[in-house]
Amino acid sequence: MSVNATCPRCGNNRVVELGTPVIRIGKTRGLRVKVKECVNCSLIYYEKYET
Repeated sequence: MSVNATCPRCGNNRVVELGTPVIRIGKTRGLRVKVKECVNCSLIYYEKYET
């Protein structure tokens, strides 16, 4: 489980991190993100990946 993460829908702090893929932005850019899933409401969402 991820620490300091809260679900944007229900506000629950029990969130599972699924991975860190690179998403395409336009034709030439990519952005690495953290994909997370809320344990309570099953919402799958992404956040900016910060190193």
